[in-house]
Amino acid sequence: MFSPVIAYDAGLEIANNGKDKFLNRSSYIFYPNYQEPYYQYNKGLYFGKAKILLSVQWKGFDLLLGATYNTYLFKINRLRPTGPQDYPASPNNKFVITETYVDKQFGFGFETSLKYTFPMKKREAKNALE
Repeated sequence: MFSPVIAYDAGLEIANNGKDKFLNRSSYIFYPNYQEPYYQYNKGLYFGKAKILLSVQWKGFDLLLGATYNTYLFKINRLRPTGPQDYPASPNNKFVITETYVDKQFGFGFETSLKYTFPMKKREAKNALE
C-alpha cells in the first residue's frame, strides 16, 4: 500500500514564451521594456528534477507526493542600446548583444499527482476463465 519512489526527470526546451523578453538577472522577472540592469532571455538549455516521493496505492488509485530538487540552465544576453542614450526604454530602440551568459536556477519544491488505473485486464482474464 505504501512504497517509496526515487525518480529523476530531465529535459530540453523545445519552445518558450520568454524568448527575447527582458529580465532582471537578480530576480528573474520578465519586464516589458528595457532598463539598464536588464538582460534578454535567449533559450533554455536543460532542466532536471530529482524526486523523493511516497506512493500510496488503494483500489486502482496511486497517489504520489513528496519533495523535489529542481535545476534549470538557460542562456541570457547582456544588451547595450544603440539608439538615443537618454531613452533606452524606447520601443524604437535597437540593441546589440555584448555578452551571452549561461545562468542557472536551483530550488526545492513539492510535487503531488493522482493516477487511476482502469481494471480492464482483470475483467478480460476473468471472462476467459469462465
